[in-house]
Amino acid sequence: MSSIVKKSSGLSALKAAIQTDARVNSGEVARAIASESLVIAIDCSGSMHDYAKIGEPMKKSEAARDAAIALLGVCGPGSVVGAVAFSDKVLEVIDPGESRSRVEERLRYFPKYDGGTIFVDALKAAHESIKKVGEKKVRRIILMTDGLDYPEYREHLMDCLKTLKASGVIVDCVAFGNDADRVLLQKIADETGGVLKDAKDAASLTKAFLQLEAGIRGLLSSK
Repeated sequence: MSSIVKKSSGLSALKAAIQTDARVNSGEVARAIASESLVIAIDCSGSMHDYAKIGEPMKKSEAARDAAIALLGVCGPGSVVGAVAFSDKVLEVIDPGESRSRVEERLRYFPKYDGGTIFVDALKAAHESIKKVGEKKVRRIILMTDGLDYPEYREHLMDCLKTLKASGVIVDCVAFGNDADRVLLQKIADETGGVLKDAKDAASLTKAFLQLEAGIRGLLSSK
């Protein structure tokens, strides 16, 4: 697990994660709330079995697992958290209604990594999962990917984003590694009131997840 989380927990971990990030400290994503419904959509395509960069001790799949578990550990006590594993199809759904210990257990045994990357089905599955729990002040999806979406699904994706926006669901995006489609991920974030974060390695992936949660928790400067 990231040293960010080892050295501190809860609010301290979140504050530590945002200290050196000028974009987050600008207050760009500050939405002070008490609770949220969150689903983390994790790319499980074949490329996630590679290393994020040369010399890194863990594969991208392992880094994603650890980052999701770190995020799970710092979400507010009134929040509910789930996850979706996806590649070119939805592989597994963990509904936010499950206990955090159960969510963590299932995250540790996410499906084998194979196939391509399609965003729209993952976002639809995450949205359906969020709708199963009671209303929270914020309903949010974090879409984490290291790859490119299939262009032939673009129209369906844009329709899905309209539905998410109409439902008040925010999609924050995390581009992991060098090959993620940052232009499209920025579009997804912009269309739903979310933020795009960039992560080049395991440590920065965990930090990106914690920074997004810090923004939601209202721990950011308003300057």
